[in-house]
Amino acid sequence: MEQLSQTNKQLIDLLIKGTPNELICKKLGINKESFKRRLETLKRYGYNINRQIYYNGTQKFVVSKQLPKAFTTLYGVPGNQVSFLFVADQHIGSKKENLDYAKILYQFAVDNGYSIIINLGDIVEGMLNPHMHKTHLEQLYYFLENYPKDERILNINVLGNHEGDFTRSLGIDLHTLLNETAERDDIISLGFGVQRLRIGSDEITMAHQARDLKSVDGTCKVSAHGHRYQFKVDNYTPTMFCMTLSDETKDGFPPGFVSGDFLLDSTGRFYKVTFTQYLILNNQIIKAGHNHFNFSTSSNPGTEKTYKKSTFH
Repeated sequence: MEQLSQTNKQLIDLLIKGTPNELICKKLGINKESFKRRLETLKRYGYNINRQIYYNGTQKFVVSKQLPKAFTTLYGVPGNQVSFLFVADQHIGSKKENLDYAKILYQFAVDNGYSIIINLGDIVEGMLNPHMHKTHLEQLYYFLENYPKDERILNINVLGNHEGDFTRSLGIDLHTLLNETAERDDIISLGFGVQRLRIGSDEITMAHQARDLKSVDGTCKVSAHGHRYQFKVDNYTPTMFCMTLSDETKDGFPPGFVSGDFLLDSTGRFYKVTFTQYLILNNQIIKAGHNHFNFSTSSNPGTEKTYKKSTFH
C-alpha cells in the first residue's frame, strides 16, 4: 500500500488535536466531500475514526486505536439538563409523507433552542407501501434534496425496517451512505437495531421496534414503529413510543413529535425525565400532554422511582 499523502498526514494531526470539522477543511483547503473521502482512506490504512457528537449540534472526528465503543457518547453536555426532540415514521417518499410537518418540526426546534433531533426510524419509505418514486435511488435523492436543513440542527437517526428495504432490495447500506454524504452532514446514522446514546454517566437506549428493546437493559428507552404515542414503565424503566410525523396515522392518533427533557444529578445520572407530546392539527402545533418519571439517585438512595401519567391519551 502506498504511503499516506502529506495532506492526509496533516489531517491525522488535526484529528488528534480534536480540531472541528469545519476548521480542518479550512486549514487543509478541502471541501466536505474531500474530507469524507479522506476519512475513508484513513480507515483503509487501519486508523479507527470515531465520530464525536456534541450537544450544541456540532461534530468532530477523532483518531483512536481503541475498539469502537458499544454506545455513542454525547459531548459538551451543559449543566444538569439536556433536551431533545424525538420524531419517527416520517416515511419520506410515501404517498402519505408530509414534508410540511418536517418543516414545522424544524421551525419549532429553532424557535425553542433545540440543537438535536433524534429520528427513531423509517425516515424514508423504501418500496414497501404506496410510494411516489420508481426506484430506491430516486427516492433517496428526493429525500436528501428536500428534507429540511438548518445549520443549527443535527438530525441523529436510528434506522428502521423501511431503511432496511434499501439493503434487502439493492444492497444499499443507508447507515454508511448517510454518514458519508457530504451534502447532508447534518443527517447522521447510528445504525440499525439497538443504539445507545451516552449522556453523562447514563444513557438513552433506542430502537425503531419495541421488540428489540425487550431483552436489553437501559435506564430510559425510546422506540416507535406503532405510529402512536405511548408511555409505560416496565421494571422501573420508563419507555416512550413516538408517534408518526406523517399522514399514515394509526387508531386516530394525530401526527406529531415528542420533546424529552432529562435532568442529571451531580454524578451525571438521570434523576428525572419528562416527555411532552406535540400534535400537529391543521398545520398548527398543539401541546397535548406529558409524562414524568422520577428516578432514585445516589444522593437519595431511599427514594422510590415514581412516574406521573400524561393528561392526554
